[in-house]
Amino acid sequence: MTNILLYDTGDVRGELNEPVGIELIAANLLRKLGRHIFVDVKWYNFNFYSFDLLQYDIIGISIHINGMEVFDYIYRLCRESGFKGLIVAGNSIATFAWEELLDSYPDILCMIGEGEDAWAELVKEYQKEQPDYSHVPNLAYLEQGRIKLTPRTICNMQDYLPPLRVFNQQLRQRRGIARIEASRGCSWNQCTFCGADHKYSHTGWRPIPVETILEQLSELSRAGLTTIYFCDEDFIGNDYARFSDLIDQIHEKMKHGEISSDMSFFISVKPVDLLKQRNLETIQHFMACGLKELFVGLESGCAAQLKRYNKCTTVKTNSLAVSRIRELEKEGLAIDIGFIFFDYDMTPGDIEENIRFIETHQLYSLASSLIKPLRIQPYTKAFACTTEVHANKLLTDELMYPYHFANDMVEQVWKTYSELELETIAHKLQSVYRRELSSNAERKTAERNLTELRSLQFSALRTIVMCLIHQEIDGTQLKNQLDTVLSQADRLLR
Repeated sequence: MTNILLYDTGDVRGELNEPVGIELIAANLLRKLGRHIFVDVKWYNFNFYSFDLLQYDIIGISIHINGMEVFDYIYRLCRESGFKGLIVAGNSIATFAWEELLDSYPDILCMIGEGEDAWAELVKEYQKEQPDYSHVPNLAYLEQGRIKLTPRTICNMQDYLPPLRVFNQQLRQRRGIARIEASRGCSWNQCTFCGADHKYSHTGWRPIPVETILEQLSELSRAGLTTIYFCDEDFIGNDYARFSDLIDQIHEKMKHGEISSDMSFFISVKPVDLLKQRNLETIQHFMACGLKELFVGLESGCAAQLKRYNKCTTVKTNSLAVSRIRELEKEGLAIDIGFIFFDYDMTPGDIEENIRFIETHQLYSLASSLIKPLRIQPYTKAFACTTEVHANKLLTDELMYPYHFANDMVEQVWKTYSELELETIAHKLQSVYRRELSSNAERKTAERNLTELRSLQFSALRTIVMCLIHQEIDGTQLKNQLDTVLSQADRLLR
């Protein structure tokens, strides 16, 4: 019998996002190895460090961004307690920063990308008298002081096994966020800032069978969980017929009581998806059976920036998409916008173009985080195109390379804005807004607080631009206006 602990480092922002990664691995291990293993699934948000490390043979740790402190603590506990088994790191940090992990923790194994199938092979190899992990896919580890990389593989979504949902009761009690997959990857898969191509080993969009999705929704419904986030990068993908069929079947199962009519759904789509009338009609149908929020990755309102990002959209397409979602918003759908305001090559003119776009479409009135810099991450096209920029060491915990903007004025604008630390307040308000709330009135209050903060953030940026780029106000006026913004933002936390 091999005893396995699968542990998730949790979310430092305070959001209770169900750790489906370790639940998926647990389900697959039990299906493939059954009575030959014991699997324990724990989550920092609920379990903290309440377990005896020495009862396990293999410890798998799913490391989220900003999860390195938790990982390091468990690693130190393992070494201090005399743990002799395997330590396996997975999730985002292991997938994109395995070199840095192995440099600091040379005796661990890193799981790159998808882990369900690879974990079963790993455990089978561990059970041999003389294991050879070079036969296990998706691994990075040190062998005689040199890094060993095994071949990459991906999972067959047609054979998708739903996660072992061990946290249902706790999520319900703590109003956490249940998460579900309907697909993996992206049908475009070419944005320069995105790591999906590396994560999924250069594959495109892969749908999960509709019946498998419906079974999971029924299970979550029986558990009393009604706030459901689809964690797909690209919910619709390139298959409209499947999208329509899935929503039709959700509607039917709601009518027959197999899925709770109280369920609220949250999905992500591409801007170009909103230009197709049939998609809009299906989204409206979905709204009638629980769709509450739509995330759309616009990323920019600046033509040069969209070209640098290699988005499958233009400023015109984004404008049309915003017009469509504004109509859906009038019908009661909450809208979330993906926006990467700053990037390395940005000019003051690009800043002004983004500001005009946000003002034209009044995006500052949404709950969306609009004022973010591009994250330069390993194994992305943005990383490959800026190798001279990020000479500094990778910030492993943040999973990004620090950099300064090419234009000094852009650097000054961002520095002045970021020092306000308004996004820290936003994270606190967002953790309330995103969780399962007890009433519609409570959700409206949470949304109102968050949208008010977003408007304050945009006002702060615009004021900084007025001072530094246009010189329409002086430094004293800038300080006074920013102090007022900070005071109003602090009030929202009370």
